[in-house]
Parts: sequence; C-alpha cells; structure tokens
Amino acid sequence: MKRFFAPHWVALLAAAVIPAVAPAATVDKFLSVHVYDVCDDSGLNCAAWGPSGDDFWSTEVNKIWEQAGIGVGFSYMGSINSTLYSNLDDGSVDHGFAHLAYSYGTMGPSTSIVDLFLVHTIVGAYGEGWLGYGGLAIAIDTTLAYAGGNGGYGRIDTVAHELGHNLGLVANDDPDSNGSGHSVVANQLMASGGIRNVPLTMANIAPDWITMSSSFARSGST
Repeated sequence: MKRFFAPHWVALLAAAVIPAVAPAATVDKFLSVHVYDVCDDSGLNCAAWGPSGDDFWSTEVNKIWEQAGIGVGFSYMGSINSTLYSNLDDGSVDHGFAHLAYSYGTMGPSTSIVDLFLVHTIVGAYGEGWLGYGGLAIAIDTTLAYAGGNGGYGRIDTVAHELGHNLGLVANDDPDSNGSGHSVVANQLMASGGIRNVPLTMANIAPDWITMSSSFARSGST
C-alpha cells in the first residue's frame, strides 16, 4: 500500500555562508519523490529507508531545499524484488543504475516527479542522480555507515545532493562548476564528495551554524 510522507514545512532563512538575519524563504515549488526499496529475489533483505524515525532523511532534505524555496514530499511506491539490483555496479553489463531505472522507473519529468531507488551498495559511490530523467539511487548501507558517531544518521546530505543532480542545480558552464555538475565551494550542497563539508547534525545545515549544505536555485533548474 502506498504511504505518503509529508514534507516538514519549516520557515528557513535564505542560504548564507555565515549565520545572518534574512527574510524566510518562500516555499513555492514542490517536488514529489517516488520511493522504491530493493530487496532480494524472495522479497527479503530489503534496503533500509534511512535512520530510524527519519525515513529517506526527509527532515534534512527539506531543511536544505527549503533554502531554495523547494518543498520535497516522499511517497513510498513499493519494493523491487531483485537480488541483482540490490548492489549496483555501473561497470557491469546488467546491474548498473541505468538498468535499474529503465527496468522499474517511471522516467518521469525531473522537475516535478523523481524516482528514488534504495539499494544496499553502489560501487564507488554513496549515491547517484541523473539530470533530466531516471531519478536517483542511494547506497543505504554505505550512507548510513558514514561517520557513525553522529547518532546513527549517516551521511545526511546524500539524498539532497543527488536530487540536486537530477534538477541540474549546477550547470557545467557555471562559474562555480568543476565541469562535471559539481560546485568547487566546499560548503555548498553540490560540491563533489571529495571536497564537500558534510554536516553531521541538523544544526550544521545552512542557514544555521556551521552552515554546511548551502543550496540555492539556479536559472532553469526548478
């Protein structure tokens, strides 16, 4: 049965590099994320939904994206019973993210509906997202295991970061881009994983101190 997870509507300050008094962002754009968890062929050993009490890191996702006036809602669509797709490898001929998305995704428009696939692992990545269509995949086991000292919440910005790729937040011709759709500014949400300052708590997320995961709308991205 489909379950709907409403976004956490919170009035937030506009994204900033340091804490400052600013008008609250107006949430006037909305994104619906359709969630699928991948299980083994028998429907067992399914990927988790994220930290206990915070499915899909929805609290953090909304705090980050409300800086850009975007509210995100999550709808659980069902499970995919496939041992093959439980651990993605984009270097393989038959169980990369592209195969999963084409086999089970809706390929809906990325600016209004996005598919989110929860898998156990992705070779070499915490997650991945496609610009335009295809949605995003999150390596739940890897993401939850990140920085275990933060209360078991894992890498709390991964879903928000991959949604940014899906929306084309940083264009390759952007002054802050490194040419691969990533920002070169460490506190920005769209910085690459190798340089991004990853928040460990909600208080780290912009616009609060320490103001990591700053997000902002780009022309043509919403």
